[in-house]
Amino acid sequence: MIFLSVTWGICCIGDVASFGRIGRRMIAKFILFTVLLTVLAGAAALPFFPLVTGSGQAFDPSELMDMVLDIVPSNFFTPFTEGNPLQIIFVAVLIGMALLLLGEKVSVAATFVEQSNYVVQLIMEAISSLVPVFVFGSVFKMFLGDGFRLLAQAYKIVPVIILGTAVVMVCSLVLVCLRWKVGPMTLLKKTMPTFLIGLTTASSVAAYPTNQDCCEKQLGIDDRITRFGIPLGQVIYMPGAAVLFLAAGLCMAEVYDVPITPAFLLTALFIGVMLAIAAPPVPGSALTCYTLLFAQLGVPMEAVAIMTALNVIFEFLATASDLFCLQLALTDLGGELEMLDTDTLRSGT
Repeated sequence: MIFLSVTWGICCIGDVASFGRIGRRMIAKFILFTVLLTVLAGAAALPFFPLVTGSGQAFDPSELMDMVLDIVPSNFFTPFTEGNPLQIIFVAVLIGMALLLLGEKVSVAATFVEQSNYVVQLIMEAISSLVPVFVFGSVFKMFLGDGFRLLAQAYKIVPVIILGTAVVMVCSLVLVCLRWKVGPMTLLKKTMPTFLIGLTTASSVAAYPTNQDCCEKQLGIDDRITRFGIPLGQVIYMPGAAVLFLAAGLCMAEVYDVPITPAFLLTALFIGVMLAIAAPPVPGSALTCYTLLFAQLGVPMEAVAIMTALNVIFEFLATASDLFCLQLALTDLGGELEMLDTDTLRSGT
């Protein structure tokens, strides 16, 4: 799922010329904004958690560097056999770039990736329809055992996610308002239809037609940006999901008495951003990422059941904030590339 999502997201850029002028800058902006917004959200969440320093585990920069270096796999197969998400992303980027550069020479391979991605997303949507049953079973089991007490202990995740989501949305809104001299209420009015679809469906795919219409007709973004910026952004630009993963890692670490050290915090931030980039834009996709997240952070796998129950609520908010931030990021990029109709952007209709 992660491999196909990232590979096809790169292929959606279209051609090497577009990638050279727009694509590289767009990807860089998406990744930079995701990191910066997640860092700001993490800073806002820090007062909720005790940070272990001194006699606890000391911050060792080499640990994070080892994780970065470990992104490069020894071969193309071990990332899949070992389930290493960072290495899978690395391989997906390599293959996606190769397909993009070779173009028509590998049209069959590109078509195979595209259609495989559609099949996997359809399977994910089918599985997500069964999530309520699974959540009911998980919560019922918690009532019978000790798990419900742990669920109650994870109460901090509610204010942390709400606060973190508010931070990423407000920062994105303020940036566009200041740079392109547009009123905040005007932007909110134009982006609200897409936001509401994400809030009620938890699916970026379902919001795609409205998203494109709002970007081009309401925000004045050139269609040369939106034609691959929206599908690419819906795959790799998910600051709301990054906040969700970061909050899940911090809250579950506290519940299961895993020390939250500076090294742990940096690792949670790094893994959260990587998984947000890799997760496909369909309901329930975050569920498959929690196992990878907790495995990397040393949190017991029992935390997956708790997050499965909580994710049903929070994924709607994360998706809505992702779509909101994507529209504003594309607006900012369009202005930088002189591919933005500022009159349309500032108009009240």
